[in-house]
Amino acid sequence: MHPDGGPPRALLIGHTTRDLTLHRHKLGGSVAYAGLTLAALGCRVRVLTAASRDLDLGLLNSLELHRLTAPQSTTFENIYRQNAREQFLRAHAGPITAGDMPQAWCRTDLLFLAPVANEVGPDLARSVDFSLLGVTAQGWFREIRPDGSVKLKPWQQVLPRIPQSAIVVLSTEDLGGSSAGAVEIASKCRILALTDGARGADVFWDGQQVHIPAPVADEIDPTGAGDIFAAVFFCRLLLGDEAPIAARHANLHASASVSQSGLRAVPDVIEILDTGVVQA
Repeated sequence: MHPDGGPPRALLIGHTTRDLTLHRHKLGGSVAYAGLTLAALGCRVRVLTAASRDLDLGLLNSLELHRLTAPQSTTFENIYRQNAREQFLRAHAGPITAGDMPQAWCRTDLLFLAPVANEVGPDLARSVDFSLLGVTAQGWFREIRPDGSVKLKPWQQVLPRIPQSAIVVLSTEDLGGSSAGAVEIASKCRILALTDGARGADVFWDGQQVHIPAPVADEIDPTGAGDIFAAVFFCRLLLGDEAPIAARHANLHASASVSQSGLRAVPDVIEILDTGVVQA
């Protein structure tokens, strides 16, 4: 709970996106999935984002939004060929900097940096007074080629960007499909959770490592599962859970989300009876 007796406050920073599919586009972005999840946990959620005026953010009406109007919205297209995915960045909404922050938003319980295409840098954390810094670093691992195709940066190039005080969530996909580099990244931050889809997550903290298996789920769409994991993980840690316990709760909700498609995967309410974020 927030010291004044109210709900925890969360500030998320990153692009909302237009995600292209075969027949239509849908709203995406880590701040969308994670923001709605934190709201379901009972947090007061603020989102600093950038998008064009024509991107409908109506699904995020329950969140307090500060939209920087951009000429275009960040747009991703995924193309599948022979069971392999190629990802393309078709448009970019531009960087989000400390100067874009509303002054009244410079104090929060959870600061959540959620870059999807290098639009948010670690220096933003210096502009905010926070209790816990959470980072989904996926967007720092993406390098865009001239044709718009997305390739992965080697983790060694990203390592200097990891804030020492941060709790970081990454996937094995961000590391090229393996756990190579995880120990080194963990040594640079406070806690690291490395997710691996249906396998669950490995948590690194205080020189320890533990594997947290995920519940079995019927997968329809894994999009956003990592963001839902991160939101639950950060919130549970903010409320005093030990890292393995927080990861178990995060796995539970992330696994449940893959049986739904798009933002429908985010639950309306998550009851955390033992912490009282949402009362039964």
